[in-house]
Amino acid sequence: MDIMVLNGDGIGPEIMDAGTKILKKLNDNFGVNINPVKYDIGARSLDQGKYKIENILEEARKYRAILKAPMGDPNLRNTGGTEIALDLILALRFDLDLYANVRPVRLLPGVSSPLIGYKSMDSINYTIIRENSEGLYSSHFGGLVLRDEVAIDNQTITRKGTER
Repeated sequence: MDIMVLNGDGIGPEIMDAGTKILKKLNDNFGVNINPVKYDIGARSLDQGKYKIENILEEARKYRAILKAPMGDPNLRNTGGTEIALDLILALRFDLDLYANVRPVRLLPGVSSPLIGYKSMDSINYTIIRENSEGLYSSHFGGLVLRDEVAIDNQTITRKGTER
């Protein structure tokens, strides 16, 4: 199976290199047959006009999975002041209905943590799931700023979003 790999910015390419090495090991050792297809996409490539968001979305729809590195550069901003990469991140979430940000939390043997010694290693094992496409994300920075003193934004919560 081919998966799209978005290299991102900053430490993103380094993370994706490590991630694709892990995928290769999974292929070699377990025959999972995952073929990473790398794209040099992040804030810099968007800012330089190498890619358009519509083209990235069209390409992303061809894949069953996407491995995305951190994206963004605080120095590369839209005229409204938001980071350039955020437009792509939100477009991917909304277009592909990527509504769940899943964050597993557990202690791993041999990894330093301030929670070491708390009951047992197995006692810290839970998952945080954050809504990625509703709430304050839904307005896509359509809020209102009054005299740099007050910011107003709408939060959307739908029945579909709540039930999933």
